[in-house]
Amino acid sequence: MIEAELTGDRGTARGLTQWDYGQILSVAYEIPDGSEVNFYQGSLSSMAYMHGKQVKIPNYMLQNATAITAYIYIRKEECGETVLTIWLPIVSRPRPDNYILPDMEEYKRLLPLGGGTGTSSRQDFR
Repeated sequence: MIEAELTGDRGTARGLTQWDYGQILSVAYEIPDGSEVNFYQGSLSSMAYMHGKQVKIPNYMLQNATAITAYIYIRKEECGETVLTIWLPIVSRPRPDNYILPDMEEYKRLLPLGGGTGTSSRQDFR
């Protein structure tokens, strides 16, 4: 889990390394569940929703060593507002020879016969 360090309406979340996956951004700020988070990285973009002050960082963006900018956006009936902007730098590293994302078909071949990925007490933030 990566925690954002906030100063006013801006923040930085350090600790990401290229080729990581399944990373969660945690924000210590009063954000309603279901608030949008818009992720941008160069020409790439993605949207996810906050749950319990946490949101999953898109795996495909962690394949690049370019920093990600996350905008946390709260919609209300009468208006919408970007309340936080968070910069997520990514430390560059070579791609591991055995790198396979859990959502890739090849990942299933790594599981034991009749096995699954296991259970976790953490919530799924997809």
